Amino acid sequence: GKPERITLDRRSVIFHPPAMQMHVSVLSPDSKVMYVHPGKGPSGKPVAELWSYLFERETWVQVQWRKDSDAPLAREMHSGVSLAKGLLIFGGSLGKRAFSDVWHFPFGGDRWKRIEIKSTLKPPTLWGHSAVVYNNLMWVFGGTADDSEVTADLWSFDLARRQWVVHKPATNDEEEVQTPGARKGHTANIFRHCMVIFGGHDSGSVFKNDLWLYDFNTTLWQQIKLQGNIPQPRNFHTAAIWQSTLYVHGGNRENGILNDFWSLDLSHLCK
Repeated sequence: GKPERITLDRRSVIFHPPAMQMHVSVLSPDSKVMYVHPGKGPSGKPVAELWSYLFERETWVQVQWRKDSDAPLAREMHSGVSLAKGLLIFGGSLGKRAFSDVWHFPFGGDRWKRIEIKSTLKPPTLWGHSAVVYNNLMWVFGGTADDSEVTADLWSFDLARRQWVVHKPATNDEEEVQTPGARKGHTANIFRHCMVIFGGHDSGSVFKNDLWLYDFNTTLWQQIKLQGNIPQPRNFHTAAIWQSTLYVHGGNRENGILNDFWSLDLSHLCK
């Protein structure tokens, strides 16, 4: 559809997080608190902090954890989801170092917990991937692996069992197997019983503006053909779904940073 124009109030807040990018944010189950785990700070290096924003009080709070407990190293381009009444982060990078660790911080708690993986099979170190929650599982797609190759793998993580499972593309007897292909810097959102993937760029640094659905019921990928006026190819943008509409904002492309805002009606999909 056509770019939408909106006006937002810029609030004057005395105490707030530092400037940051490549960070993650999640909502508490009651939607009253947003937790932000920083990425790269104003110095150009990742920041090891945790912040929360209390919507009803319109207040930022820097979350403190016990100094006698372990905590994740600072990182960027990791993922964060809300699961098991807490923030669950996975992967990311710090300079030339990449991570495959999983950490959980309970909402309202004061201690990070590193999740010890019980499964033999697990993802490589990943950054620039996506993560969503469906049926109490964290689903991770794509990203750059420890061999610097961009991947097309789809993983699920069961926090209760502490086990990873890799999901190979399902085959349809009547059609050729479809997959989004390797990519990073894309977005992933849950809509009904599907995961919606948009944009990113591939192993050849080709920017994407394609839309894909992963159906959790059939375990099949499907590309949705976009027609008319569509967003430019991009990566490291943001996307959210409200009601039955996908909203996409900003991102990077070959000629710089984008500041456009798009909406797409999804109501006819994933029925």
